[in-house]
Amino acid sequence: MNRIYIIAAIIALIVSLLVVNLAAPKSGSTEIREPVQARILERGKIRCAYALRPPGLYKDMETNQLTGFGYEMMMEAAKRLSLEVEWAEEVGFGTIVDSVKTGRVDMGCGVYWPNAPRSRYIAFTDPMYYETIYIYARKDEPRKITSYEELNDPQYSFSTIDGGTPAILRKRYFPLAEEKALPELSHLGDMFEDVVAKKADFVINPEIMARDFEAMRPGTIKRLLDKPLTIYPVVMFLPAGETQLKAMMDATFREMEYDGTTLAIIRKYKVDDVLKFNSLPQYPPKE
Repeated sequence: MNRIYIIAAIIALIVSLLVVNLAAPKSGSTEIREPVQARILERGKIRCAYALRPPGLYKDMETNQLTGFGYEMMMEAAKRLSLEVEWAEEVGFGTIVDSVKTGRVDMGCGVYWPNAPRSRYIAFTDPMYYETIYIYARKDEPRKITSYEELNDPQYSFSTIDGGTPAILRKRYFPLAEEKALPELSHLGDMFEDVVAKKADFVINPEIMARDFEAMRPGTIKRLLDKPLTIYPVVMFLPAGETQLKAMMDATFREMEYDGTTLAIIRKYKVDDVLKFNSLPQYPPKE
């Protein structure tokens, strides 16, 4: 009888060890998560984080409702996908990456620049259009600058926003110049305001933003040099590794581009002349 008890105890021990081993997570294993695209389709809604960037995405002063051509483009894309859009998180240019990376939202919706630091954590849609980047100064800036190389000097200062691409460009092109950084929730126009108020000498921004500021504050700023500093594509932000979501959004935005919807939306805001667009497919020239 004792022998039977011993055998039974050994069997019970082996079974318990097997159960524990099967239940324990394997070393190096990763949690299998539902693809973001599948989650979006199940709920019928895209949850967006967004940072205000007029005229692409801003709030109407009278209604406090979101508007802008980036807003309209996202809403049109969702309509074509039979989805709704929830504008869930208004954030700064530094924290929007974290919102997408951590899964608090499905996308960063609006009009944004991709850059190398951001690509470590998130992915991007294909470019919807491109912006030409210049350096701007006060209208009465007396110093004669003939090349960008001259600006890499401690005597000059640049207004930037924490976490924004202008801060990255300042560090890349003008590491010796002083940085006057604004909090990340600041409006892009605040950088121009700092220059006008003589809190900083220069600002790095796209032509479209300079035009928007000049419309509100005419005669206050000027382009420092006619040569662009660089050109940046404009995209929306996606979670890294979500290939199905990227394919869905790229196909939709490409469809809008090819049928003329993207350009028609942007033209409503009278800024198409300061943007650059992808070349459309063409027939080969006739022989």
